Amino acid sequence: MSTNQYEGLARWQHSPIAEPVARGSHTATLFVPGHVEGFVVKESGHPKLRRVLVPVSADSQPQLAIDATAQLATALGCDNLTVVVVHVGEDETLQSIHYPSRTDWLWHTMTCRGNVVDVILGMGADFDVDLIVMTTAKQQSLLDMLRGSVTERVLRGARCPLLALPV
Repeated sequence: MSTNQYEGLARWQHSPIAEPVARGSHTATLFVPGHVEGFVVKESGHPKLRRVLVPVSADSQPQLAIDATAQLATALGCDNLTVVVVHVGEDETLQSIHYPSRTDWLWHTMTCRGNVVDVILGMGADFDVDLIVMTTAKQQSLLDMLRGSVTERVLRGARCPLLALPV
């Protein structure tokens, strides 16, 4: 789905379409911000998926995001793929993940501290990723309803497509 990335007052002045449709569909949704090209070369139709960011947490079913990343990359015939798996905070989440065995794919894991949304967006920019793959849950609180879930807030600032996987 193509989406606009409104923030602040503009977000309240424009009714979102993509986010509520995806939330109501309860299915994986690929969001492509209106100002980015995506990871398919327009002239040839071939994918150019080289780097993927997968933010994980203990309560977000991290294996789902890893498996979806591998399935998408396999379906697109991606070689020489680098996947950065990042966890913000402290726990054993990264140790419980099983990665596909492919000699042409690199899986890097990192643990960081800070604001979850800021870390994800910063790493996406720093690593110049072509895609962010993350699981998403229902909005948990009144604050989430007002500002959006972590996935929605990442989507609003992402410089690349985002694949949202409902848990």
